[in-house]
Amino acid sequence: MDYINAFWVGGLICALVQILMEKTKMLPGRIMVLLVCSGAVLGALQIYEPFLEFAGAGASVPLLGFGNVLWKK
Repeated sequence: MDYINAFWVGGLICALVQILMEKTKMLPGRIMVLLVCSGAVLGALQIYEPFLEFAGAGASVPLLGFGNVLWKK
C-alpha cells in the first residue's frame, strides 16, 4: 500500500504542476520556487510530517521535500 500512496500522491503533485504550467503564464522557475516555499510553509505549520508519513517518497521526492528540509535547518 505504501507504493500505491507514493505513486498517486507524487502523480497528483506532478499533474497539478502541469496544469499550473499550461493554464497560467508562470515560468517553470517560478513554479519551482512556489513548490519549495509551499514545502517550507507546510513544514512550519507541522503539516508536512504527517503528509510525508502517509505518502512516503511521493511527497519527499518533489520540490516540496526540499522546502521542508530548508525549513528544518
